[in-house]
Amino acid sequence: MKPFIKIAAHFLLPAYFAGSLILLSHCSLKNDHSIADRINSSKQNKANLLLQKFNAEIFDINSSKILNHTVVMDTLLLGVFRKNGDSYLRAGIKADGNKKYYAELECSPEILESYYKIKSGSVLIAARINRIDNCDVIAEADSLDGETLQYSLGKSVLLSGECLAIAEIPSIINAD
Repeated sequence: MKPFIKIAAHFLLPAYFAGSLILLSHCSLKNDHSIADRINSSKQNKANLLLQKFNAEIFDINSSKILNHTVVMDTLLLGVFRKNGDSYLRAGIKADGNKKYYAELECSPEILESYYKIKSGSVLIAARINRIDNCDVIAEADSLDGETLQYSLGKSVLLSGECLAIAEIPSIINAD
């Protein structure tokens, strides 16, 4: 019986590892890419629907057609706040460039309800922009010796207006 166990251990263990490697080699990222492509296509479809529904344009930092126009922006939601009884969404806009772009948009109760259902925090926002402010963001920090230090966090642009609609982008797209 002992020789059988030795033979089985010598053959079964390597056979198990070889079989595992063969099975793993057939698992590829092709399926992952096709899922990501479908989700990316879904993002594009949502953007196109918002563009058509609100007769909007894609947000472009180089465009002079932002003010008093309707735009669709790719954003990361930062939160909600209330001011003078109205609800506002605060979002970071995903844009290339040296400045950071943010939006503070007044929103309806329906949009606020949609906000609370969002899981990923990454959304497309259709908004009518009525104000643009350039800001120099400065952070203050207290040191151990009691001094207040100021740090420049760079320039940013704050867009204000009305949020017309939000559409969630699945989080797998944001993994790249």
